Amino acid sequence: MSSLYSKHDYTPHCPPWRRLGVLLMTLCLSMPASAAQWQSLEDIRAAARAHAVEQFGDEGKLEDIEIGKLDQRLRLHACDAPLQTFSPNGQTTRGHLTVGVRCEGERPWTLYVPVKLELSVEVLTAATALPRGTVLKSSDLKPIRKSITALPYGYYRSAEALVGMELRRAVRAGDILSPATVAPASLVERGQELWLVAQSGTVKVSMKGEALENGAAGERIKVRNLSSQRVLEAEIIDRNYARVAF
Repeated sequence: MSSLYSKHDYTPHCPPWRRLGVLLMTLCLSMPASAAQWQSLEDIRAAARAHAVEQFGDEGKLEDIEIGKLDQRLRLHACDAPLQTFSPNGQTTRGHLTVGVRCEGERPWTLYVPVKLELSVEVLTAATALPRGTVLKSSDLKPIRKSITALPYGYYRSAEALVGMELRRAVRAGDILSPATVAPASLVERGQELWLVAQSGTVKVSMKGEALENGAAGERIKVRNLSSQRVLEAEIIDRNYARVAF
């Protein structure tokens, strides 16, 4: 009796489960490398955010924070150690900054992430218009909240640091008081007579002098010895005394 199939038609029996296994193996070999091999970009951004908040959040009230987007095509090997963050040299908090994120594992890498911080602080302003030469009192000061990015010339947050300071120039109500706006108040005025004190060991000499410049406590100004008419340099001690080299 002849066979129903020729030898060319015969196919060895292959169980369905084995065929499925072969198919899955073929698919795995043809697939790209697993995404688990690559570092999550969101983890990198989260690390940069945490660093920015920890390092600079205490400098003011955090109003907003924006972490720069990273190129989705970026492929960095998944780090086998905790991600490290750092601030590059010269980092400031004037709104825009950069946070370094690095892997110190077997396949190290470093990436710099742009971060935009919106911080606000309560600063002191002039409560009213004040003329040049005003020696500031508490009643001359008014606090206001401002974005740090709007304070390029510095600012004061403590009234104690300003009370007793003298205005270098006239200010309007609401003007921010910065280090360029104020100076230590003058204790000695030009033309004022004061005692010039010189001391070496136990020997102390005092003489009458005349201030040739205005000056604040601790400043060195030119003075004239009224006895010899010599012009000397003296350090102001208080309103009535200045120290000269012996």
